[in-house]
Amino acid sequence: MAWIARGNENLTKLGFSEEERIQVMKDAGIGSRDILDTLEGRYTDIPRAAMPSTSDVYDSLPEGRSEKLKAIRSIMREDRQLGNRLMNTDDRERSQSNLSEREKVGTRMDSGERVGHIRSSEDPKKLARSYLAKGLISEDIYFRAVQ
Repeated sequence: MAWIARGNENLTKLGFSEEERIQVMKDAGIGSRDILDTLEGRYTDIPRAAMPSTSDVYDSLPEGRSEKLKAIRSIMREDRQLGNRLMNTDDRERSQSNLSEREKVGTRMDSGERVGHIRSSEDPKKLARSYLAKGLISEDIYFRAVQ
């Protein structure tokens, strides 16, 4: 919404009438309510859509090794970056078969989620050292978590 308000201000400075500014906003596909809010100077930012994390997508994949790989390859055709992250998650999951279920859940989190999880624990340094020793987090995540 901020860009709509800035556009409206710029059009006002350029001498456009209210009708002309409304027409420009309509042509841009802006809704009537947003147009009125902008003209009256009371607009609110549009809430950002929450993107599902890699772990959420990975958890929603079908069970079974071959079915999971097929699903990851299908996703990779449409979204290469997400597909690569899912493939890395799958590789990490298979290589950490000796971990407890609690630790496996932690490995499915994105790095930001891991940092948040470690910081919210009772003893962040102890948990971070434990995860680092088991190879569940990198040194970068360790330092971000214990700052």
